[in-house]
Amino acid sequence: MTTTDTRPPEVAAAEAEAREAGELLAALEEKVRDGDDKVTPAQLAEQRELSRFAKLRAEAARRKAAKAKEDARLRELRALADEIRGADPDRQQLGDAVDRLENALRDVVALAEGHNQQLARWRARAAQLGVRSGSAGNGLTVRPGSGFTVDDTVLDAVPTGSLLSALVHRATTEHRNVRHEGQPLAVRCSDWRDTNRRPVDLRKALPATAKGGA
Repeated sequence: MTTTDTRPPEVAAAEAEAREAGELLAALEEKVRDGDDKVTPAQLAEQRELSRFAKLRAEAARRKAAKAKEDARLRELRALADEIRGADPDRQQLGDAVDRLENALRDVVALAEGHNQQLARWRARAAQLGVRSGSAGNGLTVRPGSGFTVDDTVLDAVPTGSLLSALVHRATTEHRNVRHEGQPLAVRCSDWRDTNRRPVDLRKALPATAKGGA
């Protein structure tokens, strides 16, 4: 299995020189042990100093490379800090968007619940007039449940909770990393669907607004 040398080139070169000098010193010492009279003390001392110097140069190369790596790491950390510091306007934009979303949701809830309360008042009036379900004449039909049919227009109550859940589902479907209690938020939020389980247009799913007083 081939391993990749991740050392900086200057470190690899210095360590190779130190290894070669050490091998030459070891070879000279071995010749002395074998009785080679041609090896002089001066030669041995010189090679020993060369080997020691080469080891020092290798250590110097390693320290220099380590310092360069640390300096680069610190520069990256400074750049990261500057990037995060510069993202403060993005945080402000997010806060503003959250405020707009909260206000929009308040409007949706107020309008939907206002619509439902109006239907309830109309149904109470119809009941007082003797029609709890079925045709009331004049193109008006009291539907089973909570709504009416006026001419060809169907007025039903808005399931406000399901509507809000569907909005979250639609908004987070493309962002599966948005999670709540360990599950993608889009999965936890139900979606409005028609009787064939096909997604429906939320605007088209909203009931038409009827005219009339309480």
